[in-house]
Amino acid sequence: SMAVNALKEGFVYTSGTKELPLVRVRDNTKITLSATTGTITLYNPIPTAIVAGSTISYFKNPWRDVIAKPASANTAMLTGVCKIALAVNAFGWLQTSGPCSVIYDASTTAIAGVGDPVGPDQAVVGAVSGLADSAVDTDNIIGTCLGPVAGDTEQTSIFLRLE
Repeated sequence: SMAVNALKEGFVYTSGTKELPLVRVRDNTKITLSATTGTITLYNPIPTAIVAGSTISYFKNPWRDVIAKPASANTAMLTGVCKIALAVNAFGWLQTSGPCSVIYDASTTAIAGVGDPVGPDQAVVGAVSGLADSAVDTDNIIGTCLGPVAGDTEQTSIFLRLE
């Protein structure tokens, strides 16, 4: 279910056909899960009519209602690193690329040194840790260590690559 305007600046598309390619949402009325109620208004008209029985999929803008990565599995797409605490419903800046300092958690998987991949930590909110060789293909690599590696719970430098 989606509240009024929860999809604003988000995206909508139909699956399985080319009826509605991924397009941006201007606004929406309340949408109830598994119901046929709700209206999604687009910025641009759709190129063809949507066939009855088509599945319409939609998702919120990934840069809206951003939260700190919890100390558990990811709950949303990784969008960037925020260097200050932001109030709820405030606008802010997220760094997505380039040299960046982040909190390091050595207790999960240590970073060996310069060039090692780093990913979101599963134990400390908003922190990064190293990736074990067996996990590199399954974890979200967000960058590489610029080194030297800082101590546990301290800021360390990484080259961020979230674009």
